[in-house]
Amino acid sequence: NEKQQQFWEAFLQTNQYDKNTKCFEVFSFGYSKELIKELSHLVLSDKKQLQPGIAVYPRLEDQPKVNDFSLVIDENQDPIAIIQTTSTQIKPFNQVDFEFAYLEGEDENIESWRENHKKFFSEEGQRLNYSFSEDMLVLLETFMVVYQK
Repeated sequence: NEKQQQFWEAFLQTNQYDKNTKCFEVFSFGYSKELIKELSHLVLSDKKQLQPGIAVYPRLEDQPKVNDFSLVIDENQDPIAIIQTTSTQIKPFNQVDFEFAYLEGEDENIESWRENHKKFFSEEGQRLNYSFSEDMLVLLETFMVVYQK
């Protein structure tokens, strides 16, 4: 959309990036308006620096790579930030430790992280046609906010 394009172009100009710099993806954190709003606040306040996702991609090039940029949108599809991937790691769900879970900024301990993400991945699996398992591989993408409105 036009707002997103203008935001991306402002980011490129402000940081003197080449106009051909690619955006890996445009997305919001969460699925409900309330959750998107809450998670957007965590991103903008630098409390959320991790995005876990299933490591089931059709092609290897569909995975984010270190230094990729993505545009984060709010519950109204308006751009709020550009994030840059700082690391990626693939681990079985049951081997994610609290060091990673803490970077996500949503839970106080590994038990609540596992409980909340088991629910998340189970619900997402129904929509995307995969089944949650304790040993399924998850992609742990850490990021930093490099531009915000």
